[in-house]
Amino acid sequence: MKRIIFLFLMVVVFSCSKTYNKNVEYDFNRCLNIIDEFNNYEGDIDITDTIRGKLFFATEYLQKMTGIEGQSVVFAEIPVYYERKDCLNDIQKWKDWFDKNKYKLTSQYNDSIKKSIVRDKIWWEDSSILNIVFTNE
Repeated sequence: MKRIIFLFLMVVVFSCSKTYNKNVEYDFNRCLNIIDEFNNYEGDIDITDTIRGKLFFATEYLQKMTGIEGQSVVFAEIPVYYERKDCLNDIQKWKDWFDKNKYKLTSQYNDSIKKSIVRDKIWWEDSSILNIVFTNE
């Protein structure tokens, strides 16, 4: 009976250890999508402060989270890519990094990355950028 209980507990422990934080995954994928949508857009677009803020924040978030610098060229605080393939390469590198590291990421680390960007990037007047980036507005 003790062996059965021990085996049951081991299964529970190992199955729990292979879970990851879905909130971190959401934030990560949200930033990937912001970059992909902007760089996939064909046509005239009015670059508002909100769009600029979302794009800048998403790029900063992914670079700080992964330590992988994107190939975008920052022009007037708007990260842009000269070629679509460069954007897709960055997105793939960031996705690969996430797949390798997702079990190590905590909410605290995720929140600290977001707060450090808000704190260090003084051109956005407050932390409302977090709500703008991480909601479907």
